[in-house]
Amino acid sequence: MSSAPPPSNPPSNSEKKPEASSPAAPAEGAAAMDVTPDAPPEDPFKDIPQDILELGTDEIITRTRLIDNDIKVKTFFTMSSFKALAFS
Repeated sequence: MSSAPPPSNPPSNSEKKPEASSPAAPAEGAAAMDVTPDAPPEDPFKDIPQDILELGTDEIITRTRLIDNDIKVKTFFTMSSFKALAFS
């Protein structure tokens, strides 16, 4: 163990340093940044038919389940027909 005393705290500087200009403020003579969008935002619902947009949540959920079940049935029949062809 060392018998040296712990280092002392650095002296406090009571003088305030001048604050730099804020980065958000444009510098003198600097051109302003162009923030206008290049193209208008695209409508995310443009490809959805109007009758679907007017449906309630429950009706959309029901239609989604019917479509999912239809896909499962068609996939099952497609896979079973491939198996039938492979084993014949």
